[in-house]
Amino acid sequence: MSSTGAGTRLLLGAIGALAVAGIHVLITVGLVVHDVPRGEYERAFVVGFALLGTFPLCLAVAALLLLRRSCWVVLHEHGMVAATALGAPLVLPWWDVLELLPPPADTKYPSFEVRTRADRRLVIPRLRRPPRLTVRGYRTHPDVALVLDHYVHWCHRHGQMPRIGNSRQWT
Repeated sequence: MSSTGAGTRLLLGAIGALAVAGIHVLITVGLVVHDVPRGEYERAFVVGFALLGTFPLCLAVAALLLLRRSCWVVLHEHGMVAATALGAPLVLPWWDVLELLPPPADTKYPSFEVRTRADRRLVIPRLRRPPRLTVRGYRTHPDVALVLDHYVHWCHRHGQMPRIGNSRQWT
């Protein structure tokens, strides 16, 4: 898979959330060190706990961003393996794929789904990449196009008809 800017943005967001959490801790410690010896317990208590109240939120945001970044897809000759943030990797052989549903161009929240022969719909987080708008119209994201290309080649080699939803957008 080609690298995308989303992974870098997620990592920078997580680093930013951790930096904000660290600044909160430093300010709280500074207030305690400065105000407690002067007898201003009330101010140190109120401001310190107000800042520390946002500390878990900053850590949670950082953790979620890092988990989202940990999704990946590996393509093989006969299928793909896709990892989600918390679950076990999904092993998807091409013979079990009934239809691929890449994200359409007109959606705010893109989703790449795989419909299997057992009529399960599996979402592949790593491939949630919307088509890009170019001068000639919408163009499928390179990562999504690579998966679709592998699937189509496998179908042609094995005499099956590839089924791709939203195929009007696949270029």
